[in-house]
Amino acid sequence: MMILDTIDDWGAVEIDVDDGGGPQTWLPGVDVVSGDDAVADLLAWLIATFGAPATLTGYVAGTDGKAGAIIDLGSGGWTTNTNAEAEMLLGATTDSGLSSIGLYALAGSTSAAVAVGGWAQWREAMPGAGAGAVSAQPPGTAEYHATLALAATDQQQAALVDALRRARNPRRARILDGDTWREVSVGRVSVGRGSRLRRVDVEVAG
Repeated sequence: MMILDTIDDWGAVEIDVDDGGGPQTWLPGVDVVSGDDAVADLLAWLIATFGAPATLTGYVAGTDGKAGAIIDLGSGGWTTNTNAEAEMLLGATTDSGLSSIGLYALAGSTSAAVAVGGWAQWREAMPGAGAGAVSAQPPGTAEYHATLALAATDQQQAALVDALRRARNPRRARILDGDTWREVSVGRVSVGRGSRLRRVDVEVAG
């Protein structure tokens, strides 16, 4: 799973949430630039606004090859009302009688499983890196790069292509490596055709 920062207008997203005591409107904060930023911002807002024991159930394979996320509200009977931007950028829907909020199409994401290579050369992000090291800031200072290999369906590859088209520059992404999210900068991407899946190789630094 990979989620990139995008140039989309995240500030235009609106979701009205009602726990039965009247609707309140969530608007993403100014620092939201990606789907996972939006998920974290919405979760914090739910807790602060309603005092709800909301929790992030986890990230899941969403629709159209994209990543999704589910927020457990801790009780039933909730209602959501979404605008067009929330539907387009998050896959949010207008619904009632809810005990969770599903965001099933995060813009700038692909649900393809990620296998990470080059871990012997992995270091935490730092201002610079010497030969044989990998760093997100600045990229290109290493003799070679760590790589990601994604086994992607046609939908997952299309989602990745869409994510790369709308990505901010420099391209910053979070990848799910097992149970751990890691932040990387994304370089060259190449695609190879398999019998059923496409192999997508991504050069990264991080």
